[in-house]
Amino acid sequence: ADTSAAIETPDILIQAPSSALSIRLNNSIPTAVTRGQANVFPLSVSSSQTDTSSVTAAARLDSLRISVRDASGVPLAAGDVFSAMTLGVGYRNLTLIEDLPDAADVWLVFDAPVFLPPGETTNMSLLVNIDSLTTAAGFALEISAAAGLPYVDCNTGLAVIIDPSVVFPLQTASCRIDDPSQQMAVSYIPLLGATVNYGQRGVDALQVNVRHPGSPASSQIQLTELTLQACGALGNAVNLGDLCREVFLVRQQMVIGYIHVEGFDTSAVSVPFTSPLTLNPGESDSIKVVVSVAESSLQDGLALQISDSTAFTVRDLSSGSLLDAVSDTLELATSVSAFPMESGWADFRFPAVACGLCPTSILPPTSVGGADGISLVELTIGYDGDDGYSPVRLRELQLMLLDSLSRPLDPDLLFAEIGFRIGSGPISYQLSDRYFGGTATFTLGDTGLVIQPGGGLSLQLVADLEADAPYEYFVVAIANADAITLCDVSDTAWHPGLVVSPDCGNALPFMSGACEIYLPAGRPVLNFARLPVQVGFPGQEILTILDGSLTYDSELMQGDLSIHSLWGRLFRRTSSGLTPLAGAGAFESLSLVIGGETVAVDSTLSGDSLHLDLLSEYIVERGSLSDMRLTAAIRPDAAPGNYVVRFDDSTCLRITDHNLATAVHPVLSGESYPFLSAEVSVSAVGLEASYANYPNPFNPDIDDYTTITYVLAEDARVDLEVFTVTGAAVRGVVLDAFRAAGAHSDDFWYGVNDNGRVVLPGTYFCRITARYVSGRTETFKRKIAVVR
Repeated sequence: ADTSAAIETPDILIQAPSSALSIRLNNSIPTAVTRGQANVFPLSVSSSQTDTSSVTAAARLDSLRISVRDASGVPLAAGDVFSAMTLGVGYRNLTLIEDLPDAADVWLVFDAPVFLPPGETTNMSLLVNIDSLTTAAGFALEISAAAGLPYVDCNTGLAVIIDPSVVFPLQTASCRIDDPSQQMAVSYIPLLGATVNYGQRGVDALQVNVRHPGSPASSQIQLTELTLQACGALGNAVNLGDLCREVFLVRQQMVIGYIHVEGFDTSAVSVPFTSPLTLNPGESDSIKVVVSVAESSLQDGLALQISDSTAFTVRDLSSGSLLDAVSDTLELATSVSAFPMESGWADFRFPAVACGLCPTSILPPTSVGGADGISLVELTIGYDGDDGYSPVRLRELQLMLLDSLSRPLDPDLLFAEIGFRIGSGPISYQLSDRYFGGTATFTLGDTGLVIQPGGGLSLQLVADLEADAPYEYFVVAIANADAITLCDVSDTAWHPGLVVSPDCGNALPFMSGACEIYLPAGRPVLNFARLPVQVGFPGQEILTILDGSLTYDSELMQGDLSIHSLWGRLFRRTSSGLTPLAGAGAFESLSLVIGGETVAVDSTLSGDSLHLDLLSEYIVERGSLSDMRLTAAIRPDAAPGNYVVRFDDSTCLRITDHNLATAVHPVLSGESYPFLSAEVSVSAVGLEASYANYPNPFNPDIDDYTTITYVLAEDARVDLEVFTVTGAAVRGVVLDAFRAAGAHSDDFWYGVNDNGRVVLPGTYFCRITARYVSGRTETFKRKIAVVR
C-alpha cells in the first residue's frame, strides 16, 4: 500500500500584538451621599486599543485596582467607607465584594475576564454601598497607576502598555458623606381675615414654616410639592374650583409654585414647585399660600387646609428618599400637632361700595395760641348696605389750611399736633403727621377705623395750636373725596370712595369758617440741655438728670406765673426699648430744683410715675430766667442698667396764670414731646466696669467734645491721656488730678492735641490711670473714634 499520503494542517491566524490602550475615567460621583445609601454610581472606566486593525490581538483584563482617598487625597480604608462594591460591564457583573479590606487599595478580581478586541470600547461601571456606620466625612476614588489596569495580550500573555497620553492617577471628584436626613419640621400661621371679596386677587391664606431639624452633618432636604384641600364652614371637603381661580406658592415675594384651579371638581390639589425649596441642616424658611378668589360661589366662604404630613413631598437630596413632615416642636408645644394646618375661615363678601359723607365745621371763631384740643371739622360717614358687603376702613385724611383770603398756610407752623376723636371719646393724637404745601396729612391710628355695612361714625378732627403761630386767622378745607382714604377691609387695594350724603347741607370742596388766633399772656419757654448719659452707682445721693431753665420774657405787660407741679414717667431701657419701671426699683427719690432751691421731692415714686408737687407755688415774674434741674438719688440696692424719666407733653409742668388761675402751657425750645431726661447708667462701683465716653464716635466740629465718665472706689490721683494707635502721645486731658471716690463725668476731650490743633479722623486710645490713696493703682484704656 502507498503510505505516502499528504498530512493537512489547519490555517494559523498570525496577529500583531495588542496595541497601546487608551483609558478614560468617567467621573459620575455625586456631590454628596448619605450613610447607608445603596447603589451609588461613582465612576466608570472606558478602555480601547489605539490600533483598531483587525489583525491586532485582543487584550484581556482579569482584575482592577481601585484606591480610596479622602477629599485631601489621604488614603482611607475601603472597609470603613463601603459595605459593598460591584463592578460590571454591560449587563454582566464582573465581581461583587462585600468584605472590603482594611486598606485603601481594593483588588477587584473578575469572575470571568474582560476581552478588549481592536476597534471596540469596554465600559466597566462601579456601584458602591455606603457603610451606615462610616465615620468618613467624604471620599474620592482613583486608579493610582497603570498597574491598576493589568491588561495582557490574549495570545502571548504579555502585559499591554497604556498609552503615554493617559496621565495617572485617574481621579474622581470628592463626594461628601452626610447623615441621612430623617424628616422636615413644619408649623403654620393662619392668614385669612374674617372676610374676602368675590374676585379678590392676592389673598394670603396660610403661611407654612419649614425647618430642617437634622444635625449639621445631615444631608440637604428638598420640598417639591404641596397638597392643599378646600373646606366648607363645617370642615367638610368642597370643590376647590368653586372657591378659587388660582393658587400661588410664594417665597420671599417670588412665586415658586402655581396652579390654575378654576373649574376643578376636586377638593384637594397638588401644587408642584417650579423652584424646589432646599434646606440645609438647621435652616428655616416659609411659604405663603396665596389665592385668587372666584367671581361667584355657592359656598358661604373660603377655608384651606393641609390635612396631614402626606401633603408634603419632601426628599433627602442626597439619597432621594422620601421623608416625613412632622410638627415643629420648637414652634409648638410638644403635645400639639401642626396638623391639620388651617387657614381660618373667611366669609365671602361683595366688594365695598361708596360711603356717604357729610362734613360740618366745628371750628370756634377765636382761639388762644398754644391751646390744645381745638375742634376743627366733624365728618359724619354712613355706609348703606347689608352684611353681604365688605366693611370699609378709614385710613388717612388730608386737610388744607388756608388764611382768610384762601392762601395756603404752613401746617407745621400752625399746629403742634393733629388728632381725632370719635363722638365724645378721648383724643388720639397722630405721631407721624406729614405737612406739605398748606396740606396736613395724617393717619387714623395704627390700623384705621372700620365701618360696618349699615353703620357709620362721627369723627371729629382736633389740633393743638402752636403758641407762636405766625397767623391771625386760619380756615380748614377738604378739597375733594380723594382727600379721605377709604379702603375695603377685605381687599385693601380696592377703594370704594365717598359721595356727599343727599341730606347733607355742605358739599365738596368743603371749607370751614375762619378762626382768629390771639396770643395768650405769660407763655414761658423751657430750655433743657441734652445731657450725656450720667454714670451713677448704687447709693449715690445727687445726680443731675435734667438741667435747663424756664424763661418768661415778654414785651407785653403780662402777669406772673405760678409753678405747681412736675409729672413724668419712669422707664428702664431694655433690648426691646423703654419699659415702664416701678420707681422703687432704681431711685431713692427725685428732686426738683428751681433757682437753686429744692422746691419738691418725690420719695414715694408710686408705680411708674414721678409726682413732684410743690408745697407752695413758685412764682415766676415776667422777664425772669429761672434755673431748673431734676436730680436723682439712687437706691443702694439699685440694679445695674439704664434708667430715664419721660415727659409726654406740655402738661408735665403745671403752670397757671398767677392772677387768673388759667392753665399756661410752656414752650419746649429746641425739642419735641415726648422729651427724655438724661439716661442714668447705674453700674457697679469699679473703674473698669464704669469707664466710658459719650458720644463715641464723636465729631469735634459738631459734638464739640466727648465726655469721659468713670467711677472710683476710693479717692485717687487720676491721669487721662490720649494716644494714637501707634502709641504716640496726643493729649493729656487730666494729669495727676485729685478725684474723690464716686462717679465722675466732668472730664472732656475736645478732639485736640497738646498743641491745640484738632486731630485727624481715626481711632485713638484714651488711657485712665488711678493711683488710689490706699497705694494700689489701676489703669485701663478704651478706643475713641473721631469722625468728620
